[in-house]
Amino acid sequence: MRITVRLSGATRRRLAEMRGQSGTLGVPMRRVSLDLLRSARRNFQAQGRKDSATGLWPKHSPTTVERRRSGQKAGGASLRILEDTGRLKASLTPSSGTTWAAVGTTVPYADDHQQGGRW
Repeated sequence: MRITVRLSGATRRRLAEMRGQSGTLGVPMRRVSLDLLRSARRNFQAQGRKDSATGLWPKHSPTTVERRRSGQKAGGASLRILEDTGRLKASLTPSSGTTWAAVGTTVPYADDHQQGGRW
């Protein structure tokens, strides 16, 4: 899974200025990828974004709450949204190049969580 960020005109101009000063955007893009990683981790901590665009993640269904409380799943005590074993959160990895920055994961169910698919 890859998250793409669209840049505003002002941000593009600033990046172009930085590129002219450094010869490459590799270092700034690495910083952007680390910022993306921090943002994704904050989303897990807050259980979603506290903004009007996306809002907090929906609460667990009563079935999920009961299953986790009864310990039927590994790590069954957690009631945090999108966190049961912590595998997805721990798998987030920043990456970047000279013209791009991303945060991704190889966890197969990540795309379903991001796009709203069902397991």
